[in-house]
Amino acid sequence: MFSAITNMSVQLVNRYLPSPFVFSIVLTLIAFAVGLATTGQNMIAMAGHWGNGLWSLHSFAMQMALVLVTGYAFASAPFIQRLLDNLASRVHSPLASLVVTVLT
Repeated sequence: MFSAITNMSVQLVNRYLPSPFVFSIVLTLIAFAVGLATTGQNMIAMAGHWGNGLWSLHSFAMQMALVLVTGYAFASAPFIQRLLDNLASRVHSPLASLVVTVLT
């Protein structure tokens, strides 16, 4: 019963929910229109603000990607996996898991 409801929900979402790209385009157009209406600037100036703001996030996005890739590579190393498995096998209470999580 639960899997049937889940499958029906997934089919409805796949059929009627637009892709995230459509949401990003619509939200960009809304922000552009609101910016035009509230600041009194022309379309060229607003497009320039959008472009400058987008590229200022590029370095942060690359740093986050590097953190994810190196963190995954580090955690996938056999030595680190054995260390984490050994550490996790010694934790038997919620307080101990909190302490281990904070210290590691």
